[in-house]
Amino acid sequence: MRILLYIAFIFSIAQVWAQRPYVELIVTPNVVELNQPFNVTVKSNIQGENINIDLPEAWVDGRSVMNRMESEIDMNTNELVTFLYYSKSGTMTKSGKFTFGPAYVRKGNKVYRSNKVTVEVKEYVAPKDEEINVQLVRKPAAGQILCNKKECYEGEAVCLQAQVLSKFNPTHYESYDSYSCEPITEEHEFDKTRQVTVRLKNFGRHERFVFELDKKVIFPQKAGKLVVQPFEMMLQSGFDSYPILSSRAIVVVKKLPDNAPKSFCGVVGKIKLNDGCSAMKCMKGDVVTYEVAIEGCGNLQDVQQPKLQLPEGFTIYGDPEVREKYAYGEEGAKGTISWKYFLKCAKVGEFESPKIEMAYFDPVQGKYQVLRNKPSKWIVLESPVLDEDQKSSSEVLVMEKYGEKEDEKNQSKVGEVLKWVGYSTPFCLAFLFLLFRVKKKSEPKETKEEETKEEEQPQVTKQPLIELKQVLPSLSNQDFLYRAIQCIDDMLSLKIKGETGWSLSQEELNDACLQGLLTEEQIFGVKYLKTLSDNCRYGGLQLDLSKEEILQKVENLKIQV
Repeated sequence: MRILLYIAFIFSIAQVWAQRPYVELIVTPNVVELNQPFNVTVKSNIQGENINIDLPEAWVDGRSVMNRMESEIDMNTNELVTFLYYSKSGTMTKSGKFTFGPAYVRKGNKVYRSNKVTVEVKEYVAPKDEEINVQLVRKPAAGQILCNKKECYEGEAVCLQAQVLSKFNPTHYESYDSYSCEPITEEHEFDKTRQVTVRLKNFGRHERFVFELDKKVIFPQKAGKLVVQPFEMMLQSGFDSYPILSSRAIVVVKKLPDNAPKSFCGVVGKIKLNDGCSAMKCMKGDVVTYEVAIEGCGNLQDVQQPKLQLPEGFTIYGDPEVREKYAYGEEGAKGTISWKYFLKCAKVGEFESPKIEMAYFDPVQGKYQVLRNKPSKWIVLESPVLDEDQKSSSEVLVMEKYGEKEDEKNQSKVGEVLKWVGYSTPFCLAFLFLLFRVKKKSEPKETKEEETKEEEQPQVTKQPLIELKQVLPSLSNQDFLYRAIQCIDDMLSLKIKGETGWSLSQEELNDACLQGLLTEEQIFGVKYLKTLSDNCRYGGLQLDLSKEEILQKVENLKIQV
């Protein structure tokens, strides 16, 4: 009897013990490295209202917080017990030994407390590749960050990529949280395809399923230790999932040498300098184009605009046109960047084209390289001024018509002309009346063929440039400039559309250039004169060109109608 009572007492105590409230604090792992993410988890069978954890001051909350529920069979009572899990990630900013906990779960007026856990935080020591491989192949699934460089210079391109290894064949992944860099750097994702290719790879005696994703190129901006924080994901194999927290990566960023040339453009990589300069002749007052381009790879997006060493008498007219054509890859930004400058010639003589000096840093050789162009010969001629001998016959006639002496002569002869017109008008009308009556009786009506011949008579082609020359004496400088723009529009309309009355857009002019109807120099000359006209009309710019100079620039366009 006593034995039966003892057995019943034991079972009742076990049942009471199994059903009591349970709160446990779990820290995995309990030996971590400085700034290494790890998880703090509270396990409980109490559906409490809130959960609090006592954490050290050096703790910094991470990116993920997770709640989940699991069921287990109690071996003592053979009952199904449900446990709730509350987990959060974070890092430690100081090294040493720290106490985590207790954790508190509140339910109604009662508060249940968990155990305490001691965690040791050590300084980071970069593991060897062999040690990383051993750690990866031991786990059912693991992740690492591939880095093509362990050391780099400030501004040098570094390629990063996430890699996953698993013992089982993964079908897909979920809840991917990308890696991040501390301190924050400039980064560009250049492989934007989301499809991954799983393959088998041998690691010594072990064979694992491997795939890569999230390929980026970064440009560290500050010397020191660059820490690439791990990525997280849920790796799926059908309906089964496995959480992955990858390892970190460390890149040592070296400072650029202090002996940088004054012409250092900020590029860390490899480039070459091109300028489309050749021997040239132009007129004083003309605006010419000068183009500079760099080609190569590196941090091209950070390049500074080159400084031109202009010859005496040349000035930069407006801002240069910048054209960027590059793409990001493992080597950084690869392609070309060009600058088109507009230079105004204000002095006559022979000159050398602008000199350019650009320096960049070559990370392979570890030193600065200086690039220089080869100047060519430029000749600037005096702009021709129209005098009386150079004027055409139409211009001389217009000048005489509007001269003061001619005006006085014309005014003195007006009375005589009117007098003779008054006397001769009745006789002329009578003569025309008789002639019309006689012609009407003697001649038949005009045939249809004669009418068609009259209709087919060619029309006189409009000549805008001659008309512009005719109004030269009668307009002011600004009015003549506005009239010159109208003349240019008429010439372009006749050349491209075959008729006047069109105001062609810049896009239509570019299409005409592609079709061979216009040259780039002609388009630039048209753009220059129209911009000058708009600035004078709407921007209050004072015109410093004479009418003869404006006419000369219109003639220099050489738009053959």
